[in-house]
Amino acid sequence: MSHRFQVLFISALLSAAIFFVVIVRWVRASPPSGSIGVAAIRESTDTGVVMDSYNVQLLGASLWIGSTRTSVLAPFGLWGEREEFERIASNPDVAWAIENLSPQPSTFVGFARVSGTAAMDGPVFLELSGVIVPGWFLAVITSVLPAAWTCRFVRNFRKMKASTIEAEPQKRE
Repeated sequence: MSHRFQVLFISALLSAAIFFVVIVRWVRASPPSGSIGVAAIRESTDTGVVMDSYNVQLLGASLWIGSTRTSVLAPFGLWGEREEFERIASNPDVAWAIENLSPQPSTFVGFARVSGTAAMDGPVFLELSGVIVPGWFLAVITSVLPAAWTCRFVRNFRKMKASTIEAEPQKRE
């Protein structure tokens, strides 16, 4: 096997795995899951915490890509709850925040640009800025490499089969 074929095979295998996850989450209408991203405390005082995060989060079969700013305002102090608020702020529930935005973001074939502020539980506010990529688009994008690998494999198999048939001596009766 050539090096290019191995790279295509590994890429196609990874893409097929992602494709499978997207299809399963799409069909089963899975609930939102945790996010992957980077969070940093922007400001921290006795009465509040402001944390910025840039994250990617699965919302059912769709994908949220964007930034969030979580503000916790506690006029009487955070006391022992600071760690809990920092945990919430570092991994915000974007799906819940989007549902509570007013007005709701408009979508075009599943794509949406999201921007606004949502009030969360207690003294927590979440500012959102990002995009939502629909599940069907993720399925199409992740199916390209497995389809290319399958086509190439079938073409090589047919060539190999044709060359073995030509190489066999003709039997005469």
